[in-house]
Amino acid sequence: MRFATTTLAALIGLVFFMILRPKPRSRHHLFLPSKSGTSSGGQIHHLLSRQSSLLPTSARGLIPRYRDDIQRVPVLYAFREGGQGTGRPRTVSIEHVEPNSPDANVTQLFGSESSLQALSEEIPPLDDVPDSDLGKIALVGAGPGDPNLLTVAAVKLLEMADIVICDRLVSKEIQEMVKGELKIAKKYPGCADLAQKEIYRWMTEGLRNGKNVIRLKIGDPFMFGRGAEEVLEINRLSSGRVKASVVPGVSSVFAAPLLGGATITHRGLANSVVIGTGYGKDKTVPAIVPFQEKTSAVFLMAIGRIKQLSLDLIEKGYPHDTPVVIIEKASCTEQRVVLADLDSAGDLVEEHAVKPPATIVVGEAGRALFPKSEFQHGVVEASRLPIATYEALLEVSAEETKAV
Repeated sequence: MRFATTTLAALIGLVFFMILRPKPRSRHHLFLPSKSGTSSGGQIHHLLSRQSSLLPTSARGLIPRYRDDIQRVPVLYAFREGGQGTGRPRTVSIEHVEPNSPDANVTQLFGSESSLQALSEEIPPLDDVPDSDLGKIALVGAGPGDPNLLTVAAVKLLEMADIVICDRLVSKEIQEMVKGELKIAKKYPGCADLAQKEIYRWMTEGLRNGKNVIRLKIGDPFMFGRGAEEVLEINRLSSGRVKASVVPGVSSVFAAPLLGGATITHRGLANSVVIGTGYGKDKTVPAIVPFQEKTSAVFLMAIGRIKQLSLDLIEKGYPHDTPVVIIEKASCTEQRVVLADLDSAGDLVEEHAVKPPATIVVGEAGRALFPKSEFQHGVVEASRLPIATYEALLEVSAEETKAV
């Protein structure tokens, strides 16, 4: 009897210890909303910790697409202190790690759990707002980054805007030109759909309040920029009463190779150009066009999956030693040019921590101005680029103007 009593007491003590013991706190828990933004119980699914490479049991019910996202998208939805039973609202923060980047940053993004739920709901049309009270909206291309490459129309519209809804990859120099209210889209990897819904809410608020809204998009609005999708949504929100204006921008498809010294057409080397993106709708992987001799391929928004992209290209018939030229942050002061081939591109991007925005040029024409006898694989020093930059001419022109 005494032994049984002692054993029972020990078991009770162990249970209390397990309940009351301090829980280890990890900053690296991964959460992912279900399609509706929350799970059926109103909570966000706890899926994965950074230290683990395996999905826990609680994630097995998710559809395969979400499982794939977890494995490759470096975004963490982490609950902060608060929530049920604490008397304080539970907030959500997202830790974002740039692909192939040595540094990480933590950004407060979409606010409370209820905000996430609200973002998932369709925005009703502005049928209660009279035509005369509705605002105006324009989709404006910001070009690759240098303010000097903005169109005259873009500069004028930015000066007139009440609200500018800006892609996060638009350069700081262009963001600083905004005189009205600046809202920066939170399109981090894995958050693009939520961020897009928030953009639509910002548009709706501006139109409802009669504001002059500018949707400022890196490059050109209709070149992998969801431009047409946004025009359709504006049409739905306004029930056809607001027609969006569109201002072209200098697309990185053409500007980045040029500024990096990588031609995409060259007689005898490339007579055609194929343009692709790294990610399709709902995180799908776009199909690769099979290898064609004397054709250049240009990819936007693909630097985060360049290793797999290289393998896919080889599988489609591209030779292993096909030249690759990567232009990072084209036209900006941080611009870098990396030379590689399909076998080495992924490793060199990782070695040099190449970050978006970056444009990838694949094909013989890209190295027409970079003879292999003079240029090895790796980062090309700016002073060795085969072209001079236009900045020098602008500086000379400015000095001549001052002298006059």
